[in-house]
Amino acid sequence: MTRKWIWLIAILCLIVYLLFWHMQVHPFNFSDFFEAIGFISALFTVLLLAFVLSLLVSLVPYRNLSFGAKLLRALPLSLILVCLIFGLSFFLRGPLFEQVKTASDDDCKKVKTGLFKLNNSWISRTDSTQTETDIVTNETVVFRTTWINACEYRLSNEETTYEVKIIEVDQQGYTCFVQHEGKTYRNVKVLFRKE
Repeated sequence: MTRKWIWLIAILCLIVYLLFWHMQVHPFNFSDFFEAIGFISALFTVLLLAFVLSLLVSLVPYRNLSFGAKLLRALPLSLILVCLIFGLSFFLRGPLFEQVKTASDDDCKKVKTGLFKLNNSWISRTDSTQTETDIVTNETVVFRTTWINACEYRLSNEETTYEVKIIEVDQQGYTCFVQHEGKTYRNVKVLFRKE
């Protein structure tokens, strides 16, 4: 395979990785300065790691080639390797809880209080408390609700704490990411409760 094809594959891998990263973490909205900075920092991180890996590989003696020649050979291969590793790791773990984009503030206000259903539990939420009642066993758990912003809140009691991010609100209820004891539960659907 010629060097031109290897460079083409490396650039394609980089583009696919960056598009995949951006679609998973944020919708396309480069008008937001901080989202554009996040995208640029992801690009810079991948390029920097590929360059450092290429430098290390270029230090190894190979066919009496000069350092520059080895660097030019190693760079596209390092770029492909870094993109594959980052892409695979991101695909396997999904977006981090901190990276998840929330719904609009107006949508989140619709579900700040009310009656909801989650799996086999009825949920009743006010501004400061959330009560969950198991439909089968009739056991009740009460949480203190602390709103971090319009779309993020913390549920806590003496035993445990949950961090919740509302990512979408529709006519049926809302979808959220929940973080509990180091684990992230993605796309949890909470339905409006019909009386």
